[in-house]
Amino acid sequence: VSATYSFRTAPLCDTPFAVAWWGDSQVGPAVLQQLIPNMLAQGVDWMGVAGDLVSSGASLYDWQTYWFGALEFQDMSQTHPTLFARGNHDGEHPYCYAYSALPGNGSWYAFDYGNSRFIFLDTEAPTSVSPEQYDWLLRELARPETQSAMFRIVCFHKLPYANLWNGGGYTGETWVRNDWVPLFARYHVDVVINGHAHNYNRGLTNGVTYTVVGGGGGALDTERVAHWPLFTVEYSLYHYGLMQISGRTLTWTARGISGQLIDNLTLSSRVPALEWKGPNPAGGTLALAMAGKPNATYVLERSS
Repeated sequence: VSATYSFRTAPLCDTPFAVAWWGDSQVGPAVLQQLIPNMLAQGVDWMGVAGDLVSSGASLYDWQTYWFGALEFQDMSQTHPTLFARGNHDGEHPYCYAYSALPGNGSWYAFDYGNSRFIFLDTEAPTSVSPEQYDWLLRELARPETQSAMFRIVCFHKLPYANLWNGGGYTGETWVRNDWVPLFARYHVDVVINGHAHNYNRGLTNGVTYTVVGGGGGALDTERVAHWPLFTVEYSLYHYGLMQISGRTLTWTARGISGQLIDNLTLSSRVPALEWKGPNPAGGTLALAMAGKPNATYVLERSS
């Protein structure tokens, strides 16, 4: 019989919230347990994991030692929901499904949290094998409800762009670049969160911010394999990402194993908003400011 624990359910639409992100904890439970106290200190509401929870999805020892046992540190998993994308080390083993209860089909799924839409994808099911995932993603991104969310965040394991990779040869998933990346730009995804490469990267291309948060515990990647021009921030160290959303503002920070700040970014929502520029009219006119999607034209048809 376990102790009794509590957690907070999803907040109202206008309630600020915070999410901790990491990937590739694999065989490094001691690293994850060093990151957890700082996550708790930042007041996270839930955790998102970009895959490779374990080293071998076929090993019950791995699931207990590297995943469930590690997350029990300071009652983290007993008090904070955890959602994840499936990694290549987790695989499609029955254990990966037996010991988790995820939304949708458990491989790719989406949900609202606060004022934002979160989409998790499965890179173990490429388009050539599972075209239904691509079709689902296209419908999900095009939904009016998804487009009207204040922010659209997508998480999956195998990254489209890799700068560091021990052993050489791997520079990212070609099929992800060809199939998914154009959709992210077309449908104004705000942030993409990946693992697989064991390092930290952040960059911007076509209006989409890409992050690599593979510093959850696996052996760090240090060998240079590419210089993708979108990435402007890069570290080879253990870390996690912290996403804080309040109204129309998304704040992203990355913190190292001792809680030190290694990166920060602020994004504004691209959902259209019409606001007064200031409280006082100039020459009898009170100016309006329009915010929205880049390269879009907005027409005010009527005003009282």
